Amino acid sequence: MAEALAILGLTSNLISFIDFSFKVVSGSRKIRQSLEDTTAEIQELKNIIEDVKLHCEQAKQLEHSGRKLCPQERNIIEMAGKCSALVTDLQRAIESLRVRPDRWRTIEAFRIASQNLWRQNDIDSLRNRLIQLDERIKSNIGHIMQR
Repeated sequence: MAEALAILGLTSNLISFIDFSFKVVSGSRKIRQSLEDTTAEIQELKNIIEDVKLHCEQAKQLEHSGRKLCPQERNIIEMAGKCSALVTDLQRAIESLRVRPDRWRTIEAFRIASQNLWRQNDIDSLRNRLIQLDERIKSNIGHIMQR
């Protein structure tokens, strides 16, 4: 009985290793063939980050406009500050997930694919928090538009 459990555990570990290896090799191939030197998901996140930065700057301009702000506008400005902090955290999380110049592209692609798998939970968590803030900002904008 104990041998059967040991064999089952070993088989499970082998399957997990093969799955992880397949994901790394597949990700490496995609990165190697990419024009942006990173995964499509990371490139999409970079585009989102640039968009969020632009909107945060616009919200900060509203704060310095000198006019009296309604509660929803103050909430938007506060959430824009939180978005800026999340963007900074997200940039730190993805900054090393790009092919470094003057390195072997195949080795760099392997490095990025494996790091991407390790950091995926952190990146997804930050992305989800950013999406939640976006929904709250849209809700406040909806309240302002109804006035």
